[in-house]
Amino acid sequence: AISAAKVIGADEIVAVDISDPKLEFARRFGATQVVNSLNGDPAEQIHAMMPGRCGCCSGADVAIDCVGMPQTTTQAFDSLRDGRLGVERGGKCVVVGLPKANWELPGMNMVAKEKTVMGSIAGSCKQEQIDEFVDWYRDGHLDLESMISDRIPFADIAEGAARLARGEIEGRALAII
Repeated sequence: AISAAKVIGADEIVAVDISDPKLEFARRFGATQVVNSLNGDPAEQIHAMMPGRCGCCSGADVAIDCVGMPQTTTQAFDSLRDGRLGVERGGKCVVVGLPKANWELPGMNMVAKEKTVMGSIAGSCKQEQIDEFVDWYRDGHLDLESMISDRIPFADIAEGAARLARGEIEGRALAII
């Protein structure tokens, strides 16, 4: 998500995590700012970083939740900028991580501030867009090799899954057969 945001020209890309090493990893792929959510409310920190175009309506235009926990979805939604009636709609929260449980969002906030929540599987792309992603990779804009931080022999897959659950894998892991 961070690399794609960089490729399409996003000005500010904020990564949020609870692991400083993972946040530094995110910087390597285009994050311009990072927030460790163990150090305070990430939505408040994002609003402070992004004051809005005219000094009002602080927050993110788009927040992508790659985790899918109720807490992370709520934090992503809360980090969005408000809309301004007759001027512009509010921010959009895109849930990419498969939901681990149902979540509650403030309906009045969503309607009155014109915020959007949508789901996305595999980037919600059309088949013909795959060629564009391949071009990003081929042209060096999408460094997939560097995203792979761990290669785990298939025989050790249980230990690999345990390391993933403990948050010990920095980037992406591949199971090697």
